[in-house]
Amino acid sequence: MMKKLVVSALALILVVFGGIMMVNDPPFFLYGKLPFQSLSKQSVISLIKDSPTPLTKLTVEDGYTWYGAKADQGREIDSLLSAMKKDGWSFVQQEGAGYFFEQGSEKVVITSQTWSNQHVFFKVPDSNPPITLISN
Repeated sequence: MMKKLVVSALALILVVFGGIMMVNDPPFFLYGKLPFQSLSKQSVISLIKDSPTPLTKLTVEDGYTWYGAKADQGREIDSLLSAMKKDGWSFVQQEGAGYFFEQGSEKVVITSQTWSNQHVFFKVPDSNPPITLISN
């Protein structure tokens, strides 16, 4: 009888913990590895969560600027397209995770990467003049 009670209590604790995890942000150690080294997972989540704009500049590393966005049923892609249009770029096509843009004779490919079910990263190559993803 005692063994059943202990197993039931453990099962209840796991269910409650799982429910809390579904409602709130999961602990940082459950997120996957970041594709860049200069920020911690906690910093990335805080920057995206506290951002007043849909796209948040995270870091510049190895010739790329990384932006983050809350995953929101494709609205983060709309924010990318809108920001690029405001910067004078024309959307050409999408191939997988790559978004192709052109401005005159210049061409650029911005890749997206889902980091968790709640966050998406955009990897923007350095260019001259630099591409700035500012969206409202």
